[in-house]
Amino acid sequence: EKDPFGRSLLYVASCNGHVDIVRLLINSTLDVNDCDNFNKSPLSVAAENRYYSIVQCLLEAGADSNKVDSLGRTALHYAIKSGSVDILSTILQHGHCVYREDNEGKTPLHFCAKYGNASIANVLLTSMVDINVNQCDLRNVSPLHEAIENQQLDVVNTLLSHGADTNMHDSNGRTPLHLAAKSGSITAVNILIKDGAQINERDNLFQTPIFLAALFGRSVLKDLIVNGADLNLPDDKGKTPLHVSILSRHSFAATFLIQQNAIVNAANQEGKTPLHIASHFGNSDLVDLLLKAGAGVNAVDVNNRTPLHRCTSTHVLTSLIQSGASVNSKDNRGKTLLHYTIEYLCDSEKTLNKADEYLSIVNELLSHRADICLCDNRMNTIIHKVVHASNYHLLTELLSFDFDLNTREVLIDIVNDCLKQSENEFVIDVLKRWVSIQQTQTDCEQLECMNTQEREVCPPHLLHQHEEWLRKHKCLKRANVLRKVMSLEKDHNGKDGRKRKESVGESSLIEPLEKMLRVPDHDGKDGRKRKESVGESSLIEPLEKMLRVQGEHD
Repeated sequence: EKDPFGRSLLYVASCNGHVDIVRLLINSTLDVNDCDNFNKSPLSVAAENRYYSIVQCLLEAGADSNKVDSLGRTALHYAIKSGSVDILSTILQHGHCVYREDNEGKTPLHFCAKYGNASIANVLLTSMVDINVNQCDLRNVSPLHEAIENQQLDVVNTLLSHGADTNMHDSNGRTPLHLAAKSGSITAVNILIKDGAQINERDNLFQTPIFLAALFGRSVLKDLIVNGADLNLPDDKGKTPLHVSILSRHSFAATFLIQQNAIVNAANQEGKTPLHIASHFGNSDLVDLLLKAGAGVNAVDVNNRTPLHRCTSTHVLTSLIQSGASVNSKDNRGKTLLHYTIEYLCDSEKTLNKADEYLSIVNELLSHRADICLCDNRMNTIIHKVVHASNYHLLTELLSFDFDLNTREVLIDIVNDCLKQSENEFVIDVLKRWVSIQQTQTDCEQLECMNTQEREVCPPHLLHQHEEWLRKHKCLKRANVLRKVMSLEKDHNGKDGRKRKESVGESSLIEPLEKMLRVPDHDGKDGRKRKESVGESSLIEPLEKMLRVQGEHD
């Protein structure tokens, strides 16, 4: 009788440690080698579960220790996995035990290395002849590789004492020292180096052990460098350990490498320095670390891009600009960071949760005189890009910036050109409103002469939609500004100019204007007549309109 998994009564009893039942079943002439559906024998399952008495009973009854299951493993593999020296010794003493690899090419010695029993490794190596201590599995992993990877240092010493090769390469080209550096085991590193491990041996990627220590931020970096590791030796992509430490964002490793005179301006095959990489990941601490160490802030890669081109954080952007980065530096495509940031913002799917950060980058760039009018190699400005994308929300935010007079003059030409190209009615509304504001501003000479809602680039009929877009993209500060603008629009019903101005904290502007308009001078002329006398009546009308006691809709 067997269960659905092909397990006999003897198998189940052996698996669960019922030695008396096992003896009874053996005496009833049951087949002691009757396996389950996976060809696993009662002896293998008893050895795996550390049932010494059952193992002994089965062997005395003629159990075959060389029976191979569907994984290619024998009772010897499972005895080693159990960690029981007594079970292993008993199996070795009963007849000829075959030393063979499983389906993955792993030998019993690999199992010793993986499960970490130096005593078992010693028994195995002294009891069986012709064991190749360096026999590798299908991935070319030797028992020493396995022991290092699983940090079984007692087994490491045992293997080395029996002639294990410290410089064997696995299928990735890595030596045991590579794996020790990756795990961060200082003891393992020193054991291997003492036994002759080559400290600058390269793997398939041309990376030495120090690369893995840098990649995982291990303190074993110190021991590798003390023992002669070359910290500037590049891999097959031209990366140095410093590049790798920046890529993995391990500040300890990067700091230590810089302290040990790593070349901070080393460029990989793409021309990227560690600063390019740190800037791209937005890690301000690493950027500051590299800048203090003398990293070139305007170094260019093969595409003529500086670290600023790869910037994704306002904090990093500020550090780079303060260190002398050029905000108008163009790459091979004629594009600046401003171009790339706007292109990214035009992709609504990518920027749903990052729009606020990228808009902050835009504002930071414009605040530091980034030229919004620069053309790329296709003679397109960022305004052309946004208009082409029909993104009136982004267009509104761009044109809301307070540009200087020279920029406004050039920008008016660009906007007028875009008006001829666009067919999107909302985009056209925004462009026309911005042009209108520029004309009003010229007439008033000072932007402060216009109230808040008149200065707003977003047309009144689009305010609500634009506020929703801002909130959807987490631009809450700007959304709150629009909410105030909408409330000011409502204030036309029942509130005078003073109250409207007081509602946004601008009453300090009203009093001197009232005084100018209403207090007679020594000639008996009021403010209007004084202004008219000097030809400035064009300034009075909007001021009087703002100060009118009652609105039209009262």
